[in-house]
Amino acid sequence: MTKFPPTTIHGIRLSAMISIFPTLPKPKGIEGNDYSFWEKTYWNSALPGQAVTGPSVIVGHGRSQAICMESSDAKEPQMQGASCLMLNGSWEADYFGDADDMRTFFDAVRDFN
Repeated sequence: MTKFPPTTIHGIRLSAMISIFPTLPKPKGIEGNDYSFWEKTYWNSALPGQAVTGPSVIVGHGRSQAICMESSDAKEPQMQGASCLMLNGSWEADYFGDADDMRTFFDAVRDFN
C-alpha cells in the first residue's frame, strides 16, 4: 500500500479514499501479460502483516472486465484496500477505507469501466 500525504483538512476523518489513474507501461524484459505483472506487483508490495487475496473480484466481462486484488490488515480488520486493473489494463483504480464501503468501490469500477 502507499503512504498518503497528510491532507490540508484538519479535524475531519475520511472513511475512504478512491483514486483512478492511467497505468505506467510495463518495464521492458518483463514476461507475461499486463495482468500477471500487475498481480505480482500487488502481492510483492503488501506490507508486513497484510493479507492479500486475488484476483478475488472480477467486475464486468469481456473488454469491459476489471480484475481486482484485495488486502487487509489483521491489526485493523475494518480497514481494507483494493486495486483494480481496468479498461484493458490501461487504467487502475485503488481503494483504501472502511470494509463496509468496498462494494461501493467495486460498483464505481464497474460503472467507470
